[in-house]
Order: sequence, then C-alpha cells, then structure tokens
Amino acid sequence: MDVLYGEVVQNADNYKQLTDMNISWRRTSVINEDIISEVEKEFSIKLPDDIKHLFIEANNGRPSAYTFDSSSGKEHVMKKLLSFKREDVENVYTAKAVVNSDDNTLFPLANDPFGNFICLQNNKIVYWHHETGDVEFLANSITEFLDTLY
Repeated sequence: MDVLYGEVVQNADNYKQLTDMNISWRRTSVINEDIISEVEKEFSIKLPDDIKHLFIEANNGRPSAYTFDSSSGKEHVMKKLLSFKREDVENVYTAKAVVNSDDNTLFPLANDPFGNFICLQNNKIVYWHHETGDVEFLANSITEFLDTLY
C-alpha cells in the first residue's frame, strides 16, 4: 500500500504514471472527493482510483495531447474530459443520458468534437460511436488510454 494525496491506495503506480505523463490540462474546473462521491452515488458506480485522481486534477480539462488511434481508424480527437459538476456545460450527467439510450453499462468520461464519447465500461476504456451505438475497446485503464494520446 502507498499513501498518495493524503489517502491510502492499493497501488500508486497508476497515479505516478498520471502525474509523469507529458500531458498538461487547460480550462479545468476544480472538484474534490465529495463531488466524485456524489457522481458515484447518482449513477451507482464505483470509479477506479486512477479515474478519480485524474478528475480531481483535470476535471473538465482539455489535454495538450489529444489525438488517439483505434481499431476503426487513425487520428481520432479527444476534445476534453467531461465535468463532474452539473453546472458545467459538457458534464457526465448530460452525457450519461445520451449514452444511456444505447447502453446503460457505459459511463462517459470524455468527448470528441463529433458527438462520440470515451467511456468506462466494465472497468475498461471504450469509444462509443453516437451514429451507430458501436463500442470499441481502447485501453484497460484511463492511465493506459492517456498514455496513447499524441
């Protein structure tokens, strides 16, 4: 066990990787663990620790590296992380209502400029395509996904 951000965590390697990445975040909106707990309660979800720490650091943020590849194509664009605050325009509450119409196992984390979402599904990171409802695997964790951004 390690201690990070004043709390005991099972494995701090993912958090160290998050802070070691060469990604900076612009236009973030500050949140704390209470807001994350509210989101988890609202959607009956237990978010992985690396996602919690990412959102504490970069909620609603736009990444400096934002391009990623998937099995369906090259050079997809991650616009921004969604916000855990209801009052922010692009937030998880609104996005969840959109993806829920297709699949209630999806929890949206980020969006692209075209209406698609990067989501958590069964503790994996997936890409949800709004036109077809198709879901494609991107990474085993948010840390792994962020590491693919260029």
